[in-house]
Amino acid sequence: MKRSILSFSLIFVLILSAVSQERQHIIKIFPAGFINKFKISYENPFHEDITWGGLFSFYYGGSNNDFKGIKTEPAIRFYTGKTPGLGLYLQLKAGGGYFFQDQIIYIDERIYNPSGEYIRLKMYERERELNFATYGGGLAIGVQFALDNKKNFLMNIELGVQCYKKYKEYRNEYTYTDEDGCIHKVTETENSPFPTMLESDWYLVGPGAILNPSLSFGYRF
Repeated sequence: MKRSILSFSLIFVLILSAVSQERQHIIKIFPAGFINKFKISYENPFHEDITWGGLFSFYYGGSNNDFKGIKTEPAIRFYTGKTPGLGLYLQLKAGGGYFFQDQIIYIDERIYNPSGEYIRLKMYERERELNFATYGGGLAIGVQFALDNKKNFLMNIELGVQCYKKYKEYRNEYTYTDEDGCIHKVTETENSPFPTMLESDWYLVGPGAILNPSLSFGYRF
């Protein structure tokens, strides 16, 4: 019985080794994204013009208000050429992730006297920790080509679009009356009354950026 198990195990290992030798593994990194994340991809042909794989992104944030977290995206590519993993392609992907953000909440407090006449406006801030999961997908077109004669070192240029669900934007409104009878109408929101282009945005530069171009370099083994 033990001999049978050992023989079967040996045959299974040999089959896996043969399959692995026929397949070509491609690992790529995305240096342009280092400003706010580390991104790596894996690709493996299972047909002469189709590959499967996925992308893994670890967002560490470039500033205090950037999104931080992870995102995984299984992907499939359809190539126009006959060389696995090389040439023009169409890519489809889907995935999900989990993120957190140290948010700044902007508070707008309007004060009225007991008769309802407006007195003044107070504006201040407070911090809030946001945690949420997301899911979505996207498609892209691109080209992947070799940088050397042995076709081991690769370069990939891609233009894509994606859509990932954003967290529900924070907004809270309430009214209270102080000991002097003045009425306070308070609005709390994550949207700054003085926005700047440097602030991170989910659909612009964050993990859910709709436009999703990329440049990556990889190695085939």
